[in-house]
Amino acid sequence: MTDLFTNTASLSIKGTSIEINENDEIYFTQMWEMTYAEGVLIIRDKDLTHYFKVFNLNSGEITKLGQIGDGPKELQTDYTRASYDAANHLVYLSNFPFYYAYSVDSMKNNGNPNPLYRLKIDPQDDILIESTISSGFVIGAMFKKRFGLYRLEDDYFSSFGEYEQGTYMSNQCLIFPNPLNRKAVRLERASEAFTILDYSDGNLSLVEDFKGWSSEQIETEESGGMVRAVSGEDAKYCFVSGATSEKYIYALYSGNLRSATEFIDPALANIVYVFDWKGNPVKKLTLDHLVRSIAIDEENQILYAAAFIDKDLGLIKYDLR
Repeated sequence: MTDLFTNTASLSIKGTSIEINENDEIYFTQMWEMTYAEGVLIIRDKDLTHYFKVFNLNSGEITKLGQIGDGPKELQTDYTRASYDAANHLVYLSNFPFYYAYSVDSMKNNGNPNPLYRLKIDPQDDILIESTISSGFVIGAMFKKRFGLYRLEDDYFSSFGEYEQGTYMSNQCLIFPNPLNRKAVRLERASEAFTILDYSDGNLSLVEDFKGWSSEQIETEESGGMVRAVSGEDAKYCFVSGATSEKYIYALYSGNLRSATEFIDPALANIVYVFDWKGNPVKKLTLDHLVRSIAIDEENQILYAAAFIDKDLGLIKYDLR
């Protein structure tokens, strides 16, 4: 990735710790992913009863979200993600084939919000493994195809793109939407690759399909109806988290070998590569902490990050102005 950013700005930035009102019953333990939505952070942080926690940036309070269970308002599998639909002020929790919609306002109260409704997505003979919802569309990575698009208003579905042998498996990527325009980006976890998609006309098309380093030792393994990439000794953590604004894509990059022993966790990273929505490199940010996940508040130009502070997980904010 370094070659892409040779002629762009490189900035080192310092963050400020955020006070969190934790207690014996509710606290952060994982913080694998997080999404910013109108003053709150929706953080994937599973405990015994819920998959997510909501952090109110104004009050410092934490509430739980996404109850685990078999009921119609509960999440049934571990493979769940949160996405923010800015156009409709909704947060969706995906738990394929279901998507649960919540109002952002309901998450600002100190309670466990109930979903407004539940959608069921049926992409014919394929499966959406990794996905996001924005502006009335579900955009995702498929089990059989690299990309899929599902239009909610009429159940229109399309997909395209063949997987190369072992390189870009759907369960090893991250998908983020442009909050206001009909675009999305797919970041690869195990290779230096990203794809920018446009669906402004209701159909998916490629804007940029960058392929950099990838392991030469990857093989595929099928088990229980799922296919995953199995990496060799040269395997790296590449894009471990990301965030998007109307103008930019923020990609948290590790580059550490998965077998690295000198790190607490080789998936931690402190490099954020910033691209525009044409795939052009804009700048490289070096954070003063190793972090696990990031989110962006575009209006106030603040980058939020989950980091280990004195061996405990905490939140840090970086002013990008």
